[in-house]
Amino acid sequence: MSGIKIAFPGSISLVVKITDGERNDEVTIHFPLGQTPTPQEIADRIAAFEKDGMPAGFRLMNKRETWDSFCKGEFGKIFLLPGGEQFDRPSLSAQEFFELIREKFRSGDGLPVDRISLTREEISQVFPSLLK
Repeated sequence: MSGIKIAFPGSISLVVKITDGERNDEVTIHFPLGQTPTPQEIADRIAAFEKDGMPAGFRLMNKRETWDSFCKGEFGKIFLLPGGEQFDRPSLSAQEFFELIREKFRSGDGLPVDRISLTREEISQVFPSLLK
């Protein structure tokens, strides 16, 4: 096993969101034991899956579809996604944005929350370049 460097006792799997426009699905791409893939390795594996492993009629979800799918699963509702539909356009850090959403939910004092409004100031604090 020379040449194999195991840096931690586990492996990394990447869940890739796909859709045919009506049905959504997930595909898991596994990486080698104990190795952290580089951003380029991740991009290459997704591109290879898209080229050779994509089920007929399906495609990779764009950023909006991915966000909507996550929000439905996590919160049961869809929230506005700042930024464009493609992944090369800036958007909020997911962790920062979810913390902001969670705080908004908590501020409802136990009342059901249907819609969350974010102020310009709140968006500016989390992602300053979005409103420029």
